[in-house]
Amino acid sequence: MSVNRRLWAAGLAGIAFGVLVAVLLVTRPFSPDDRGNAFVALIVGWSFLGIGLSAWRSRHDNRVGPLMVAVGFAWMATMLIHCDVPLAFSVGVLVSAAPFVLVVHLLLAYPSGRLWDRSSRAIIAAAYVVVVVGSTLVSLLTEHPAHTDRRGHNLFAVADAPGAANAVQAASTIAGFVLVAAAGLLLLRRWRAASALQRRALGPVLGTGGALVFTLAITLASDQLDGPPWLTGIAGAFALLAVFATPYAYMAGLLGFGWSRGRAVGALVGHLNRPEERSTLRDAVAQALGDPELEVVFKRRDRDEWVDGEGRRFTLPPGRALTEIRRDGETTGGLVHAIALHDDPELLRAVGNAAALALDNLRLEAELRARVSELQESRANIIAFGLAERRRLERDLHDGAQQRLVALSLQVNLARAKLQDDPATAAMLLDSAREELRQALDELGGLADRVAALDGRLRIQSPDGVGTAVRAELPCASS
Repeated sequence: MSVNRRLWAAGLAGIAFGVLVAVLLVTRPFSPDDRGNAFVALIVGWSFLGIGLSAWRSRHDNRVGPLMVAVGFAWMATMLIHCDVPLAFSVGVLVSAAPFVLVVHLLLAYPSGRLWDRSSRAIIAAAYVVVVVGSTLVSLLTEHPAHTDRRGHNLFAVADAPGAANAVQAASTIAGFVLVAAAGLLLLRRWRAASALQRRALGPVLGTGGALVFTLAITLASDQLDGPPWLTGIAGAFALLAVFATPYAYMAGLLGFGWSRGRAVGALVGHLNRPEERSTLRDAVAQALGDPELEVVFKRRDRDEWVDGEGRRFTLPPGRALTEIRRDGETTGGLVHAIALHDDPELLRAVGNAAALALDNLRLEAELRARVSELQESRANIIAFGLAERRRLERDLHDGAQQRLVALSLQVNLARAKLQDDPATAAMLLDSAREELRQALDELGGLADRVAALDGRLRIQSPDGVGTAVRAELPCASS
C-alpha cells in the first residue's frame, strides 16, 4: 500500500472512530457531566490525528507523524472509560495509560522520530513494558477498576481481585513515576546540550513536554501517596492542557526549524560568495550549525581514510558524530559535529549541500598536504635507513678488512726482519700475509657490492633527490 493510501485510510479511520467515541459519550455516559468528554476526545484526538497525518505526508521517513497518529487513536480510545457500554468501557480501561507513554516517546524522539541514545531507548522500552503488563494485569484482575471510580463493568476480567489489582496499579505507578522523572532529566540534558540555533526550534516542544512530564510526575506521586484531590485535579488539568498543546507545539517547532535552517544556510551561502573569507569555511559552517567545536574532514580519493585540513590522518573522537558530504555521488568531505545535531538531519544536509563545492576544493589541498606529509615521512625513513646502513658498513669495515690489513702490515714487517736470519720463516709469514691480503680484498669487494646495492635502493625509493642527501652521508659510496 502506498503512503498516500495509508494516510487516507488512517485519516478516514480516525474520523470514523472519533465520531463513534463522541456518539457513545453523548448517548451512553455514566453521568451527564461525562458528556463533555466527547468534546475533549475529539479536540485532542483529532488535533494529533490531523497534524500527525500532515507530518507523515511531508516527511515519509520521519516517525513523528505515525507516533502522533497513534497518540490520537489512543487518546480517543481512552475516553471510553466515561462510557456506560461494557465493551467500550473495557477497551478504555485496557488502553488508559497508552496515550501518555506515546506522548513521552514522541517528546524524546522529536524532531527526527528516532531515539538516538541508549538512555532514551531504555526508558521508552521500560515504559511500554510497564504500561502493557500493568494495564493487562489490572484488566484481568478486577471487574471494577479503582482508577475509574468503579463505575463500569470490565468484560476482560477473569477474576475479581481488587487487592491484587491495586498492588499492580501501585507498582505500575511507582515505576511510571521513576520513568517519567528519568525522561524529564533527559529532556533537560538535551536542552542543555543543544546549540542556540537548536534551542529556538526545540523550545516549543521541549517546553510543552517538560510541563507535561512535570505534571504527570505530580499526578503519579499524588496518586501513590494519597495526596489531596485538589492537587490531583489541578495536575491532571495541566497535564491535559499540555497534551492538547503538544501537536501545536510541534507545528511551531517545525516553523522554528525551517526559519533557523533557512537563516543558517543563507548566512553560509553569503559567506561562500565572499572569496576573501573562504579560508574560514570551517568557522562559517560551525556558525551555521551552532557548534563551535565543529571540524571539517576530507575523504582521500586514493585510499579509504579521512584526513583533516592539514592532511593528517583523522580518527573520530568519542562523543562526536560524522556526517558525510557527497558531491556528484562521491563522498568528498565530512562534518564532525555534536551528536545532538542528528536531531535535525535536514539542517545538516542543507549546510552540507551549500558547502559541498568549497569543501571539494579544500579536499584537494588536504590531499596535497597529506601526500607531502607522507613524502616527508618517507624521506625520514629513507635517511634513517641509509644512516643505519652506513653505521653497519663502518662497523664491518673496522672489524673486518681494516683488522686484516693491520695484521698484514705486522706480518710483512715481521717477515722483513726475518728475511736475512731465517728465510724459511720469512717465506711462511709472506704466504700468510698473501692469504690475509686475499681475504681483505674479498671483504672489501663485498662491502663495495653492499654500497652499490644501497645506492641503488636509495635511487629507486627516492627519485626526487633524497638519496643524494643520504649518499652524501656515505663517503664510502663514492670510493
